[in-house]
Amino acid sequence: MDTYKSRLLLYIILSGLLLPLLTGYFFFTKHQEWGKVENAFASLSLLSQLKSRSQSLNELVREKYLKGNSSFLHDEIKNLDFLKNEKEVLQIYVKKAFFLGGEAIENRYRFLCKEEHHPIFQEKEVLSGEYFQETLEVLEQPIQVDTEDLERILSLIEDDHSNGPQLLITDCQFVKKESPIGFEFFELDLKILKREFFE
Repeated sequence: MDTYKSRLLLYIILSGLLLPLLTGYFFFTKHQEWGKVENAFASLSLLSQLKSRSQSLNELVREKYLKGNSSFLHDEIKNLDFLKNEKEVLQIYVKKAFFLGGEAIENRYRFLCKEEHHPIFQEKEVLSGEYFQETLEVLEQPIQVDTEDLERILSLIEDDHSNGPQLLITDCQFVKKESPIGFEFFELDLKILKREFFE
């Protein structure tokens, strides 16, 4: 009977300990689930804030470029004079009375003076939405520029200009070359995304 009582006492103690252990386990798992719910709400709140900021930024960009001149790129880039330094040196060579000629130099000078030397962009792909239109502008043929010209072109496209559409360079390839009189230049090929916004 003594062993019976001690076993009974042991079972009672174990069952008494089991109840707090089960309660602790239940509380711990529920606490973890609530933590997951809290994390999900925090993530949703963060996503909502990011979406709101993104929409605000999009609206600011839209307002900035809303009244932009759609022919800005064509109008501004056609006024640029490329390889100006080389052209001036070639002009001195060609205009001198004692110039013995040199077909390569004469051809180079004629090329730099031609209208075809200026960039001509063609509209390739047009994507329209409710409040915007995106057009892929591609150079008809690569143009020749020096480092100064390249800086002017890139600043024209990337600088903060309020009178044109939003311009983004999507592809820029250039190959370094040398002219017959030793001037370095780049053969430049560009693709630009022109984004216009409407009311």
